[in-house]
Amino acid sequence: MRREVALYSIFSAGLLICVWWATAFARADQSRESAATVRNPERVTVHHQLIAAGQASRENGASPTAPLTYTWAAVESPVDYALTSVDMISTTDGWAVGYWDRYPNGDRRGETILRWDGIEWHEWYSWSDDPPLFSVEMGASDDGWTVGGVYGSKFSRWDGNDWNSVSSPNYGPLRSVAMVSDTDGWAVGGDGICEAGGIAGTILRWDGDSWNLWSGSISRRVLYDVDLISASDGWAVGYYCYFSGTPPASYNSVIMRWNGSNWSYVDAPTYQTLYAVDVLSNTSGWAVGTGGVILYWNGSTWDEVSSPTTCSLRSVSMISASDGWAVGGGGYGCSTRPSIILHWNGSSWSEVPSPVSETLNSITMLSAEEGWVVGEEGTILHYTSLDKLVRVTGAATADYDWNWKSEFNPRDPIRYIIIVANETGSDAEVELTYAAKGPNDEPVFSNQYTDTIPPGVWQWGDDWTVPDGMGGTHTFTGSGLYLGTVSQSLITYTVTGSTHYAIYLPLAMK
Repeated sequence: MRREVALYSIFSAGLLICVWWATAFARADQSRESAATVRNPERVTVHHQLIAAGQASRENGASPTAPLTYTWAAVESPVDYALTSVDMISTTDGWAVGYWDRYPNGDRRGETILRWDGIEWHEWYSWSDDPPLFSVEMGASDDGWTVGGVYGSKFSRWDGNDWNSVSSPNYGPLRSVAMVSDTDGWAVGGDGICEAGGIAGTILRWDGDSWNLWSGSISRRVLYDVDLISASDGWAVGYYCYFSGTPPASYNSVIMRWNGSNWSYVDAPTYQTLYAVDVLSNTSGWAVGTGGVILYWNGSTWDEVSSPTTCSLRSVSMISASDGWAVGGGGYGCSTRPSIILHWNGSSWSEVPSPVSETLNSITMLSAEEGWVVGEEGTILHYTSLDKLVRVTGAATADYDWNWKSEFNPRDPIRYIIIVANETGSDAEVELTYAAKGPNDEPVFSNQYTDTIPPGVWQWGDDWTVPDGMGGTHTFTGSGLYLGTVSQSLITYTVTGSTHYAIYLPLAMK
């Protein structure tokens, strides 16, 4: 079922305000992980938890005095189904896929497809009876692939207008697809129960006209991911299982390499299942998997490197030799961390606080400044600068006396989005009042609430519509959360805690 989603335009620069509690203070090194819920939900029409990696300060609305700070932020998802894969064509066009639910025997069922239009994610297609989707690969705005399946392989191809089914050789379910060009690509997968002797892997190749089974043997192996550097160099990873009929079964990692004419096995330094691989060149690549295992390819061998987690890592995306990300969560030995985000800085991997508690399944980085993650329960995360989270739409300008003055027509739908960062290290009370006045200072809209928020970055909002006869320039003001000496603020500040808040003040028009 397709759903038409109204677009709203964002065309104005953002404003980021960081206010410091004193002239100098030491910022505590804290996790800021929280799964707490926000009180007074009836007053909140837009609310998502976010996590800030830091802030870039502004002085009285001037340009930042420090480089832009970036953060993983939870964004609104149109579904609550599991999302398994995401791939972006550009900052304004991308896709995510997943599945609806599970059968009583545990097999996944149903497919869902989401699309990013540069402003919001919307549900392109969902159907409860279709096979689940596990991977999406976009080559261009008018060419892409999804793969999946339960009892056989499933292919769909994007032609710029619609997703169309493509004939399948009907082998095992597919977990990953990677294309070198529109006439050359690979899909891998497999499934089964080790102890029942039913483990079977699948490798299929696209020749421009059809998908064909690779003739080599991958019995007792399942492949979870494939990545191609070129038509003559690629990698696939997964796991191997052997069961002689007497417990226990034997498991090991599987790494395979494509040389342009054949797939061959490469030694792995671990027994852990490998879920994902991303190779930058023939001398630099990464693979991740269960137990938090992280492997590095140096051009001649795969070596295990130090990992800050024992939780399963399900996806990796490298930007360069000195910048990359991995995500996951859950798994054996990971009872307390269902959501994991790791960052590579060129010398070591470190954990970055996650804004959600759901397991993360897939990551894709467009650049060092922008990326996307999807996961369980419809989770979608966006990596972007805090400035980009703060925006005004409509014919709006921002005065640096902290008033917003915007030109709107009667019946224009307006949305407030107010983002508050609690950096006190503990729960803090938030008191917030905000209002809109018409062209002649007549009251148009107002709201007020008190809330308790845990550490982290949180977002509230309200929707309203400009009344008939009220077109023209509107002024938006607010109070609450007072901190500092600014008296003409859209949002002023009150802090109940040991350090400070930062307040972001966007106004979005739907």
